[in-house]
Amino acid sequence: MMEVPDSPTAGAQAPDSPTAGAQAPDSPTAGAQAPDSPTAGAQAPDSPTAWAQARLDELEAKLAFAEDLIDTLNQTVVRQQGQIDSLQQQLRLLHQRLQDVLPDEARTPRDEIPPHY
Repeated sequence: MMEVPDSPTAGAQAPDSPTAGAQAPDSPTAGAQAPDSPTAGAQAPDSPTAWAQARLDELEAKLAFAEDLIDTLNQTVVRQQGQIDSLQQQLRLLHQRLQDVLPDEARTPRDEIPPHY
């Protein structure tokens, strides 16, 4: 059932008033989240204890996701470091093979093929 105000202007404000749309501190929606907050759209808890518990639950969920992300990133770093180590070993082997195949004598500019014009 809808409550009727005691006076015709009770609760009414001019649309251009600086406090238009503002809630009184004892209003049931006082302390509601801003539209850009992560809990916007959720109903405001009835008591400070309930609000604190809801906030704690939200922080615990964020922490769990952050820990999972850190574990995933750590596994990626370990895997990539293994790949880097393997590639460095392959590079060393290829360099050694190249040194074994190339003659030990130094090349001179006379050995180079001149450019064609």
